[in-house]
Parts: sequence; structure tokens; C-alpha cells
Amino acid sequence: MVSDTIYRRAPALLCAVYLMAASAGALAGSDVVLSSNLKTKLLDLPHITGEPLTAEDLAGKVTIVSFFASWCPPCNAEFNHLAELRTRYGSDLTILSINVFEEYGEFKDRDARLRRFLSRHKPEHAVITGNPTVRDAFGSSELQNGLLIPAVRYLEAQRLREPMLAEFCESVFEKVDVLHAPISEQPPPLLDDIDPHSPSGAASLMLSLGRLTRPISYLDLPALAVSCGFIPNGLPAGFQLIGRPYAEALLLRFGHAYQA
Repeated sequence: MVSDTIYRRAPALLCAVYLMAASAGALAGSDVVLSSNLKTKLLDLPHITGEPLTAEDLAGKVTIVSFFASWCPPCNAEFNHLAELRTRYGSDLTILSINVFEEYGEFKDRDARLRRFLSRHKPEHAVITGNPTVRDAFGSSELQNGLLIPAVRYLEAQRLREPMLAEFCESVFEKVDVLHAPISEQPPPLLDDIDPHSPSGAASLMLSLGRLTRPISYLDLPALAVSCGFIPNGLPAGFQLIGRPYAEALLLRFGHAYQA
């Protein structure tokens, strides 16, 4: 169970807001962001409260799409701001709030909490229930990686960094001057592998690509990526040189010696 206390003490910004043109003419020189397919998906989502979403709302207007959850503290402030925007711009602006991530709060009374949230804010704009397909279409699935990491856990990781760095340096750099390691455990991806139209797949790939570099970044150690030729399909290969703190000059000398 994730308690209210944790989220009051450590509110993570879980509400994602997208500002977009509903048509190519809505913003000068902009591309069509809301495709016909995505508009259809939005119109098919279950309506919760506020004015029902119509096709006219998504035609030729600047549209704000927000993703929210009732247990998310910043979402309370967000709904207040959305109400102010609706008052200021009226029918010239379409506002749409999509309820996603509700289940990540791990509360038994999710439906009741959502009703209380909406009763408190009384939104006049359309509020609908989201699903993974629409969420992924906007790329907000990438937010899931940090949804259940409250600030207290982040601060704990920051506190542990210094002793872990000291232990790593003692166990490694007492024996060697520079650590030679691969950059990635897989070949470089192709453009099709990081297709922005498949954000969940691209996010998964990016997570795997950083497996061997994230620990070094966390410890705040200097590292140098060095090109070392090509793999059979013609894409470049490389390795990383890792040094103790403030050893950048040494890493550059090693890299230069390798390439000379």
C-alpha cells in the first residue's frame, strides 16, 4: 500500500500535459499532431464528467491533453490551472483530461477517490477514461518508469552515492588506473528500432541500451566513449574507458593513445 503520507511528503510530477494543434491550420507552420486515427480513439474513450468530447472540439483548435490520476498531488494544481485557461480562452481552446495511472496508486477505493477528486474540482472540460493504447500513442507510457519512485527514494539513492562511490573506487581503482568496459551489450539500433510511433518499444530499447552506462553515471565517474571499428552490418562499435573521480585527463590520454 502506498500511503498518502508518502505522496504528501514526496509529490512526484505525474501529470503529463501535451499542447498540440488539432489541425495543420491551428498553429502556423505546424504538423498535424492529432491524426484522424488518434482523434477516433479519443472520441471512443468512456466519458466521465464535464462537457462530452465531440469531433468539433478536435477540429481546428489548439488542444491541451493532460494525463492525470486522483492520487497525484500536482494534478490538483493542474486542474486549477486548466480551469483558469478554460475561463480565459473559452471555446477557442479544447481541454481534455485523460484518467490514466489510477491503478498505480494501489488504493483499494480508487473509484471513490476519483469521484472525490472530480467533485472537488468540478471540471467543465471533458474528462475521460484512458487506456494503454491511447497512453502509448502520446508517449506517456515512458512516465511509468518513474511513477512509483517517490522523492524519498531518490533522496536515499543520493545519500548512498558517496559511500558506494568510495567502495567502488577502493575495490577497482586500487588495482587499475582505468577500467575498460563495453558501452552496450547489444549492437547499435536501427532507426526502425526507435520508431517514435512505437514509444513503448523505443522506451524499452533505450532502457536496455543504458544498462552498462547508468551505474557509471550514478557514481558520477568520468567515462570516455571510444570508437573501435565496425560490426558486420556496418554500424559503429565502441567501448568505454572509466576512471576515478577527476581523471578526465588520464582518460583522454588513453583514448588518444588507442586511436593514434
